[in-house]
Formats: sequence, C-alpha cells, structure tokens
Amino acid sequence: MENEMKTFTIYLDMDGVLSNFNKEYEKTFGVHPDEAMRDKKNKSLHWEVFCKDHHFSKLELMPGAMELLHFVDYLHRNYGVKIEILSSTGGDKYHDTVSADKKSWLNKNGIYYDTNFVPGRKHKSEYANHNSILIDDTEDVVDAFKKAGGHAILQDRKSTRLNSSHTDISRM
Repeated sequence: MENEMKTFTIYLDMDGVLSNFNKEYEKTFGVHPDEAMRDKKNKSLHWEVFCKDHHFSKLELMPGAMELLHFVDYLHRNYGVKIEILSSTGGDKYHDTVSADKKSWLNKNGIYYDTNFVPGRKHKSEYANHNSILIDDTEDVVDAFKKAGGHAILQDRKSTRLNSSHTDISRM
C-alpha cells in the first residue's frame, strides 16, 4: 500500500469542503446561493459584492474540516501522498482577487499545501489522472474529474466529517 499511495495526489476543494461558503453567503445576502443562482441579476450583483468585499478571506471552517485535514496530513506524513488545494475562483473577472483572498484564508487557518486556483470549476478536470483524487462538494465537478480519468469523492455539503469514502482511499 505504501508504494501505491506515494504516487497519489489528493486535491482538496475549498468552498464546501474546507471553508463554509454557503454560510457566509447567506449571512451576507439573506439567501442561499443555490436560490440566488436562479436570479441572474442578483447573482451577478451578489458575486461582485462578495468578491470585492473580500468575503473569501472571511469564511468559517466547514464542520469536520480539521478532521479531514488531519486525515490527509496523516496520509502525507506516513505514505508520501501529495496533498494540494484545487479551488475555483468563479471566473476570470475576479480571479486575482479571489485567489489572493483564498490564499489568505488558507494561511490564516494554518493550511499550507500547494494551491491551484482555476478560473472556473470546469478547469478542475484538467488535473485528473489515474493517480489523482479530488474531494469536492459539487456533483458535476466530481463526475467531470472521473470522466477525465481521475478518482473523486463527493463531499457532503453539510459536513466534512470523515466517512467510508475517505477512509477507503487506499482502495483507489
């Protein structure tokens, strides 16, 4: 198992896996982001405010995020598994701002893995290969990553508590 796992890279999504995007969004706008997505006008306005006011640097940790981080750190220290962050910035317009805010958030929370910020979730599949595992909370992202040749775990959006999918990573 040790030799097999040394070749793996685990990519951790941020929003919905490590950081609680939905909670900050609801606190700021009084509406869940899924509901806001249906209203194109408010979606654009909300996104602009969220980015310009640096809300990505203010997010709370997801419930169970520290447990997940301890688990992947264990895999890194004991089996040489490479751990990286793979997170979308939501597009080109605020890519630099959101990237800087997400990096600040990671540093503030003591998370120092290499970072990969992509200007849209569709780009995450570009990191997929037979030696990569993505932990993400968005079903279409997980499906695209698998279709591109990677392994992926769909994370429950309510909590990052470890489940059998995480602890069975060695079987991938």
